Amino acid sequence: MGGKEQEWNKNMTEQDFGVKKRYNRIMRTAISISRHLWYTFIRLDKTNERGDPRQMHLYTLKESISGPVILWGMYPFQEGEKERTAQTISDWMGEISYTLIAFQVTDWNRDFSPWKTENLSESFSGGAKDTLRCLLEEQIPKIRQQYGQERELYLMGYSLAGLFALWTAYQTDLFAGVASCSGSFWYPGLMPYLRKQEPLRGRRIYISLGGKEAGSGNELMATVGERTREIVQLLAADNMVKYELNAGGHFADAGKRLAKAVSWIAGEKGPESPKDSKSPGSKSPKGSKSPKGSKSPKGSKSPKGSKSLEKKKRGNKHDYY
Repeated sequence: MGGKEQEWNKNMTEQDFGVKKRYNRIMRTAISISRHLWYTFIRLDKTNERGDPRQMHLYTLKESISGPVILWGMYPFQEGEKERTAQTISDWMGEISYTLIAFQVTDWNRDFSPWKTENLSESFSGGAKDTLRCLLEEQIPKIRQQYGQERELYLMGYSLAGLFALWTAYQTDLFAGVASCSGSFWYPGLMPYLRKQEPLRGRRIYISLGGKEAGSGNELMATVGERTREIVQLLAADNMVKYELNAGGHFADAGKRLAKAVSWIAGEKGPESPKDSKSPGSKSPKGSKSPKGSKSPKGSKSPKGSKSLEKKKRGNKHDYY
């Protein structure tokens, strides 16, 4: 009887330990989400307290003498975020050459939002123009001087910084391409704005989204699936585009998603495209066919005919254009 009682107590202890581990994991995730949401939706505009966006800081996380130079727009929501992300990307990339430079802004909402909107708090004050001006006038000339004028530049971002990356592509042809991971394409007025701009041509563009993001309880953010598909279709006509649907929600495996973006930029190649070899902003050869009409890799599907993102629960899906 005593032996059975001891075994029973041992099993209960293991069960309690498992519950405790799950509880701690949930709490860490909840804290991370709370910090992000505090900056994204709740915090009032504190421009004067946070400082000028031109006071950005640059961190070289990976150096090489060849390959693309990738600028990653970010804000450290968690301690050690830059270092952990850089390590994840490095582990993913192996021996492929690339240079990764993080540029850290002083105010997430202000410095990456392209314009003011009545649908969001005053903290989204449209400071993206100042952020881009700082990059173009102050930071990139130094980067060019150090790493060479001939190396291709790419811009990468996650969430609101992913929106900034895409918006920047429409402001300047300096970047050979951009990467937007779980980009805030739900941003009010984005699609009307993009449709009014001169179409992008000859860029290398990576876009990814979490399969559960369109299931957000926020009515505005729940439009991200539809908006993302519309943007992919808009860009696919004249650019080399990869669209990837990842498992999970907005915060799942952020480092891994950024690593996939760097992989696409620096090493991974899609189907041959007559526009892939063209310099940014150049026009397509007369009579050449658009990737839009080309066949997708075996097993891939076009976003137009795909199921809604919120219904794709498992696995990673990707499309080339």
